[in-house]
This record gives sequence, C-alpha cells and structure tokens, in this order.
Amino acid sequence: MVDRRATGRTESAKTFWVIAIGASAGGLQGLLKLLAQLHLIPNCCLLIVVHMHPRNRTFLPQILGRLGGWKVKLAEQNEAIQTGTAYVAPPDFHLVLSGDHLHLSSAEPVRMQRPAVDVLFASVAKERGANAIGVLLSGAGRDGSVGLREMKTAGGSTIVQDPADAMFPSMPEHGIQTGCADFVMPAQSMAQQLSILCQS
Repeated sequence: MVDRRATGRTESAKTFWVIAIGASAGGLQGLLKLLAQLHLIPNCCLLIVVHMHPRNRTFLPQILGRLGGWKVKLAEQNEAIQTGTAYVAPPDFHLVLSGDHLHLSSAEPVRMQRPAVDVLFASVAKERGANAIGVLLSGAGRDGSVGLREMKTAGGSTIVQDPADAMFPSMPEHGIQTGCADFVMPAQSMAQQLSILCQS
C-alpha cells in the first residue's frame, strides 16, 4: 500500500499531481499510445524526458500536441508548472523540478544521457513526494531505475511498461528489478491507471 500522506505540504501541493515520464529507444511509440488515450487531468501536469541527439532540433511537442487534450511545449528555464500542460525536456538539458518551477541543467550526463530520466525522477520525488507518479517506458540501458526507486521511497506511485510491450525492454526490465514498480502494463493501458491514481 502506497502511503499518500504529504507531510508538510500545502493544500495546493496535495491536489496538484506531477506525472514524470521517461523514455529512450522505442519509447516514442509507447508515449504516443499513452497520450493518445490520456484525457486531460485537470489537477495534473506532465514532465517528459526522451533521450535524443543533443544537436538535433526536436519536434516532439508538435507531435504530441496533435493528440489533443494536453497543451504540449518545450520546457523553459524557471517557468512555473501549470495544470493541463505537458513539458518536454529540450535536447542536451536535464529537466529538473525545483519547487513549482522548472530548471534546465547542463550538468554532466547521467548514465551517458542528458536529459536523464533519473535526474527528472529524483527531482520530482523530492518536490512532490506522494503526489508524484513515475512512468518508465521503452529504452536501452538502465536510466530511470535509480529515480524510480527514489520516487517509490518518497511515497509516489510508479508504472513501468511491460517489457514484452516495449521495443527495447532494457529500461523497463531494470525498473522492474528494483522491486519498486507498482504497476507493470502495456503502454496503451496506462492512461486509465494514471487517471485513477490522480483521483486518490
């Protein structure tokens, strides 16, 4: 049973959910399946990290924005998070939640990645505790497993893509091996579970 108490947090923080989503190789397919079915959750925002080439311009916000419901944009330095919005980490910057604002960090890559899922998950765990949900999608390597553990330890909920449903199962497999995955399911089944969690 996940402890959903948010000790020391304001009432607004208790009702404002943050869903952190991490993906790498093959993760775009899972992300599209997820967001295509995830209706707008009025008391929630999404923070998204997808591994990508640091010098390439990303069209991910435009692609995801076509799915409707959520306002999707590239995260900007020091902007305040808003409900109903999905923020995408820009290439070559870690995405960090600090209080109710976003920070773009050029700190060293983590597990050879910048942005790194572990960095995002750890910051969301620290700032939102039990009002955070971590979602780990397809990818090669181990990024996300450490952050998933931190989210679980902080009282948040965690969802991992079923490795059998992932194009690249390594990241989901390592996430499951931590013992900190609350739910393991195909990407297309995640939307309903997220909506349920954000009502609790």
